Amino acid sequence: VAALVAAEAAGDRPSRDEAIQALGTMREEAAGALPSLRTALVRTASREPKSVAAIRLAEAMVKIDPGDETARRALEVVLRTGKPTQRIAAAAALGQADASVVPQLARALEDKNEPVRAAAALALARHGLDAAPAREALEAVATFDTPTVRQAAKIALARM
Repeated sequence: VAALVAAEAAGDRPSRDEAIQALGTMREEAAGALPSLRTALVRTASREPKSVAAIRLAEAMVKIDPGDETARRALEVVLRTGKPTQRIAAAAALGQADASVVPQLARALEDKNEPVRAAAALALARHGLDAAPAREALEAVATFDTPTVRQAAKIALARM
């Protein structure tokens, strides 16, 4: 963990990305890296809040600690204000966060971009029964949206 944290802090972009991804795959084992990742996220997000680096840092952090508030807030900002590809990545990452993100993911079901809506529905599917507060919104898109979004919503509903 210490070597990966050092690589994240001092490495070139590819090395940093690999270190961040590796820390995320370690999940709870990498809990000791959270303070360093949090510092890196705050630093990165202050310059480029919707950058790939900020999204990857936040995603790794929610994999390590699904309730990490710093990571969750960063991803929620991207979900609301990012470009479509950024919003898709944020929705996917929020699928790994704790259930406090369900209302934000439910609102993303109203996004003007179809792939964002589908990503939000699939993220809700990962929350299973905890996504129950989004049931009404999921039922609406499962009935009236495009085929891709309807299918994603049906998956989420089936997992409740």
